[in-house]
Amino acid sequence: MEKFNPGVPSDLVAHAGIPLILAYLLRLNPIIAVFCGMLPDLVDKPLSYVFEMGGRYIAHTLLFVLVVSIAFALWRRRHGLAAFIGGISHLVIDWSVPWFYPFKEYSFRHYHYDIPEFFDEYFRFSNVGIDLIWMSGAAAVVFVCLWLARRYSKRRSQRE
Repeated sequence: MEKFNPGVPSDLVAHAGIPLILAYLLRLNPIIAVFCGMLPDLVDKPLSYVFEMGGRYIAHTLLFVLVVSIAFALWRRRHGLAAFIGGISHLVIDWSVPWFYPFKEYSFRHYHYDIPEFFDEYFRFSNVGIDLIWMSGAAAVVFVCLWLARRYSKRRSQRE
């Protein structure tokens, strides 16, 4: 398996920014959403050094997200939803993760920054190009979420 790659700042932007936007739109606790959006990496990346396994394993599963969400829901019901939104957004962003481990084994071909092969071939000698792709995608998601929030708030104010 691949050794932990510290990644790029776009990972931080996506794993913190998208749960933050979703928490804002859904009126959930943003601290819990962002924490749970970062939690899979906070658990798995250190484990990859200790056990020399991939940086996406135990905490990058649906089971982990559900257990953490249930723990937060036992504290406060809405916190469970915030935790789920944060955790599931992390799994969606890191698309090549073993969602159903330990119930099903997965074998993924690992790409640099988890991008499809044609991007890997095209930008092989340019990490700047890869970062631009990820940052553009994250920016597009942010703009769409802000547009939806603005549209939703206009409709809501018209009803009142």
